Amino acid sequence: MNLAAVTAGETARIYHIWPVILPLIPLAGGILVFALGRLSKRIYPLLSFLVTLVTLLSTAGLYPLVKQGDLYCQLPKFMAVGLSFRVDLLSFIFALLVSLAWCVVTLFSLPYMRQEKYSLTYFVFLLFTLAGNLGVMVTGDWVTFFLFFELMTVASYVLVIQNRTDEAMHAGMYTLVLGIAGGLVLLGGVFLLHSLAGHVQISPMMLALQGVPAWSLATILICFMVGFGIKAGMIPLHVWMPRAYGASPAIVNAFSSGAMVKAGIYGIIRIVLLVFTPADMAAKEAFHFAASAGYVIIWLGLITMVFGALMALLQNHAMRLLSYSSISQMGYIIVAIGSAAYLFGLEEAMGFSGAVFHAINHTLYKVSFFLIFAIIFYHTGEYRLDRLGGLWRKFPLLMVFFLLSFGAISGLPLLNGYASKTLIHDALLEAHHYYHTFDIYLAERLFVLGSAFTFCYYAKLFYCTFLGPLPEKYNVNYHTSFLMYLPLALLAAGIILLGIWPNIFIENYLLPAASQFQFYRGGIEHLTGFHFFSEAPLNASATIFLLAVLLALIGFRFRFFWWKPPANLSVEKIVLQPVVSFLYRMLTHLGPKTDNAINSFYYKIASDFLALCRVVGQMDSSLDSFYENSSRKAYQIVEKSRNLEDSLVDAYDRSSKGAYQLIERGQLVDESLNEAYDLSSMKAYRLMEKSRQLDESLNSAYESSGRAAKNIYDKTAKMDNALNMAYERSGKAAKELIVPGKDSTQTSKRKSKVSSSFKINPMEWNIKNLNFDTLLLAIMLGIVFFVLFFFR
Repeated sequence: MNLAAVTAGETARIYHIWPVILPLIPLAGGILVFALGRLSKRIYPLLSFLVTLVTLLSTAGLYPLVKQGDLYCQLPKFMAVGLSFRVDLLSFIFALLVSLAWCVVTLFSLPYMRQEKYSLTYFVFLLFTLAGNLGVMVTGDWVTFFLFFELMTVASYVLVIQNRTDEAMHAGMYTLVLGIAGGLVLLGGVFLLHSLAGHVQISPMMLALQGVPAWSLATILICFMVGFGIKAGMIPLHVWMPRAYGASPAIVNAFSSGAMVKAGIYGIIRIVLLVFTPADMAAKEAFHFAASAGYVIIWLGLITMVFGALMALLQNHAMRLLSYSSISQMGYIIVAIGSAAYLFGLEEAMGFSGAVFHAINHTLYKVSFFLIFAIIFYHTGEYRLDRLGGLWRKFPLLMVFFLLSFGAISGLPLLNGYASKTLIHDALLEAHHYYHTFDIYLAERLFVLGSAFTFCYYAKLFYCTFLGPLPEKYNVNYHTSFLMYLPLALLAAGIILLGIWPNIFIENYLLPAASQFQFYRGGIEHLTGFHFFSEAPLNASATIFLLAVLLALIGFRFRFFWWKPPANLSVEKIVLQPVVSFLYRMLTHLGPKTDNAINSFYYKIASDFLALCRVVGQMDSSLDSFYENSSRKAYQIVEKSRNLEDSLVDAYDRSSKGAYQLIERGQLVDESLNEAYDLSSMKAYRLMEKSRQLDESLNSAYESSGRAAKNIYDKTAKMDNALNMAYERSGKAAKELIVPGKDSTQTSKRKSKVSSSFKINPMEWNIKNLNFDTLLLAIMLGIVFFVLFFFR
């Protein structure tokens, strides 16, 4: 990324899956190491180193992509909340730093862990811790950050208790409790931030937080600073570090100081210099909160820096001295972050560059110190400074590496620590130049004093370890593996290269990373071609060295550095325990009163509730009686229903059998009907034929009978005419008979003669007795019956 892109603030977004894969490499490697380690004890150390090497190469391979823009990837459906990953130049620098520290220390561990127990557990959780630490650097939101942050905390607990001693177990538990507590406070800050801003993306949020009360913003910042401050060892949250470093192996402390504490520093940079800033440089009024917070952070860093250096001066244990040294060095970085926030809109790029550059430099020389004392402990089994001495005779090359790291951490020109300390010191000078306040001037003077103390306690460490008489028990020949010196040589090369050519790193990495923040572009351009070896920074460095030498001479002459402070002179005794006891007293005094009030409230509610219970009890008894009676009735109904059901089942069985038989018989009837239908159809056909023949015969008979009836009719008409004539004659004769004077005797004889011949009573018969229609009907019926019987 060139300077034109830097000043323009151009940053593209590139979707890429590699940010997700990066922390999965050591995570999967740890599982594989555990599986193979159960089968073979020789393969898992080398496999662990290969995993860290692949992780380092994979991280370095992101640089060509990151130069083109930010890499991001999202897993929206993971764990119902989603995970977000993002790699920009800043996260790339820290991820590369972590991967480098892990690879170097793992290479050192190959010969070192041969004499250690629980080596399989060490290598497995070494990779798990790397996965958590690396995941912190590539996250894109605070929820994902928290998950990896806690993974790193829990996995590192197993590394702290590597020796399995009582001291190590106690220190590990102390570290785990504080780490988890810090994570929970951090999570609380995440929840508050989400409730106010509506999201938890790691991005500028001050425009979204406009109108939010300052105390709400301060609460969020305090939650984040506590969570990150515990991991970074910020005073007074540092109490876990001396305990853990004093009980852990030196190589575990190399991981912790060189990489894990950088997770806290990375988080502070993100929350202070990114989240609490606006997305547009034009909205300068939104920088007010960040500037105010920066002022407070400057003083937190100075307290951490100076107090850590003073405590380091008084230590007699090498690991504890180096732990307080790490605390003091984290104070340098916190001062730089506070200066960057305090100088928003002016020279914030200088403080930002000093913080990131010093974090890188601290990793190089602090890992070197821990590996040097790991070699010393590997051969002598001793960390106590009063039991060491004269080791330059046995480890001359080790002394050279120590002096190189000593010069770097003291700010000697041409070594890497000089460049980063110069940037931090100049950031404080710029803050005083712009605001002209005495407190910032005092802060700059304290920074110089803390830098001088750094020289003093490393001078003590060098003197007690390599100078003076050699104890007789160490007057033996030692053989140190080449693999133990190789990591020291690599770290020394980095110390020298960054010390001689700091501008190359700043202009190619730090300034492009600064361009991704809402920094003043003039401040970024100001750092281009920064003159580290000009008169002003060299004079400031010379002043620090003169003051440091003076303090060292006084301390050695009057043996101030060997003064054993009382046990009560510690932050834990002075600050933490009083706070805890105050809270305890508050709870113990308020607790009984609150408990009595709650009890009274409960008693009142209980008495009212008891009366209600009595009423409910009576109702319940009545309901029980009703339920018992109804249950008995229901039981009887159920029994009858069961009997009825059995009867129905039997009836169903019988009916089903009868139905089956009926179906069979129906089939037979159907077959018989089919046969009857066939026969009846044949009979009907025959009947139809005979009916047709009968119809034809009837038609012929109707025609014959019609002709006969006509003949009869004709004859009957003739007969009727004849009868009529006879009636007329008989009527005349009768009339003559009835006339008076005639011979009655003769007439009666004639009537009796006629009557006897017809056998009819002439007095009873008349013409009305003969009905022709009746006679004709009788004749026609006779013909019909004749035809029917004849053709049957």
